[in-house]
Amino acid sequence: MWLILALILIGMVAGGIAERVVYPEWKIDWTEAFIVGLAGSFLGGLLGSLIAGEGFSLHMAPLIGSIIGAIILLAIIKFVRGRIRAAGR
Repeated sequence: MWLILALILIGMVAGGIAERVVYPEWKIDWTEAFIVGLAGSFLGGLLGSLIAGEGFSLHMAPLIGSIIGAIILLAIIKFVRGRIRAAGR
């Protein structure tokens, strides 16, 4: 039970901080923040294991790794949204 609550909290905090970094002028969408924070945690864990030389190992990262992963994911999402909007005009 505590693990699930910790995952939700880390996902929300990491996603909220990442949204503030990538979209400073936007209001935080907490659903997107949670999803991106949780996915960013796995991406941060993967990047951390690759940098540490552990190979391709998918696991959860601590808060800093989660924030870095979420920032990377939000930057990709921002780029894709911009390309879709540009193509639609």
